[in-house]
Amino acid sequence: MTGNGKRLGWRVGLAAVCCGVAGVFSASAQGGDDGWPRPSVTLSLDAVNQYVWRGILYNQDPVLQPSATVSWFGFSANIWGSYDTTDYGAHEGGYGDSQWEFAEIDCTLSYSHTFDKAALDLPVSIGVTVGVIDCTYENTYWEELDTTEVFAGVSLPDLLLSPSVTVYRDTNQSDGLYVQGAVSHTISLLKNGDEDRLGLTLGATLGWGNRDNNEYYLGVDESGFADAGVSASLPWNIGGGVSLTPYIRYTDFVDHELRDARDAVPNASSEMFVAGATLAWGF
Repeated sequence: MTGNGKRLGWRVGLAAVCCGVAGVFSASAQGGDDGWPRPSVTLSLDAVNQYVWRGILYNQDPVLQPSATVSWFGFSANIWGSYDTTDYGAHEGGYGDSQWEFAEIDCTLSYSHTFDKAALDLPVSIGVTVGVIDCTYENTYWEELDTTEVFAGVSLPDLLLSPSVTVYRDTNQSDGLYVQGAVSHTISLLKNGDEDRLGLTLGATLGWGNRDNNEYYLGVDESGFADAGVSASLPWNIGGGVSLTPYIRYTDFVDHELRDARDAVPNASSEMFVAGATLAWGF
C-alpha cells in the first residue's frame, strides 16, 4: 500500500471509530452500568472568516472546520477537517479549486495525564500530553505534501494563567521543530448555581521554529521566534452538553525576517485577524 493509501486507511478507520462510538454512546447515554466509565465524545463545528495556521494564511475566505473527538482513560482520537466554501484556492498561485470540498483532513491520536500535586507531593499539578498528528491535503495541488507531526507538551493548570509549552516535530516534510508557549485565563461572567454559564477567556501564544521549520514554511533559512498571538473568546454553556463560543484572534510574526517573508507573499500578510465561532456538543 502506498503512503497515501495508508493515510487514507487511517483516516477512514479513525472517522469510523469516532462516528461509531458517538452513535453508540448517544443512543445509550446512561452508560457505565458495568462499572467502567464510558468514553466522552465531543462533536464541534467552527465557522471562521479565514483559515490561519501558526500565523500562516491558508485560505482568506470563510471556511467550515468540523471535528470529532473520542476520549477514554486519557487517550483521545480526533478527526478534524477544513472545508472550503469558496473557490479561493483556484486563484493564480493557489492550491486548486476545492470549493465545497475538504482541503485538509487531520487525524490526531494522543494521551494526556495530570500528575496531582497532593498525590505526588508536588508544589503544583503537572499536565503531560504526547501524540501524533497525520495531516493530509485533499482536492488540492498539495496532496504530495502530506505530513506527520509528533508532539509532547507540559502544562501547569494550577497556576493563574495555566502556562503550557508544546513541542512539535515534523517527520515527513520539513523535519523541522516548532515550539509553542501559551497562557490563558477564564473569567466567569454568569453562573447558574455552581455552574458557569458564560465566561470570558483571554489567551496569548508565542511560537518558535528552528531553521528547518522556518525554511520549509516561511522560506527563511534561520531559527527564530515566529508567530505571536492574542485571543479572546466567550464560552457560553447553553446546556445539555451544548456550548457556543465566539472568538477573535490576532497574530503577527516576531522575527523581522519572518515578518518580511510573509508580507512578500501575494494575497497574504504577516498580520492576521481571525473571527469565528465554535458550536460543540459533548456527551
